[in-house]
Amino acid sequence: MRKYLIACLALFSLGLSALANAEDFRLTIHNKTGYDIHYIYLSPPDSEDWEEDVLGSSILRDGHSQPIDISGYDNPIFDIRVVDEDHDDYVFWKHNVRRHDSLTVTLDDLN
Repeated sequence: MRKYLIACLALFSLGLSALANAEDFRLTIHNKTGYDIHYIYLSPPDSEDWEEDVLGSSILRDGHSQPIDISGYDNPIFDIRVVDEDHDDYVFWKHNVRRHDSLTVTLDDLN
């Protein structure tokens, strides 16, 4: 029983140390595309898939901005994919949200 308790405490402390390394970031996306943005995906650069749409059911209208709170990550580098109403993609690779907490999306960024 004592070994089991020690093992549980060790796992618990490992979990706490992982959470202690995680940081909270904020990124503000500015839409200057001329189109409404329907999806914004943020993923760590080593991810093989895009993570969930951070806009949810919201739409980022042209000319407006949307702050995005990012939590639970220990690295401020993200790949960002923005999809507008015409399903056009705007992709930003390895964006450092700690250094650049604002991102303006324009038609020049269209992929």
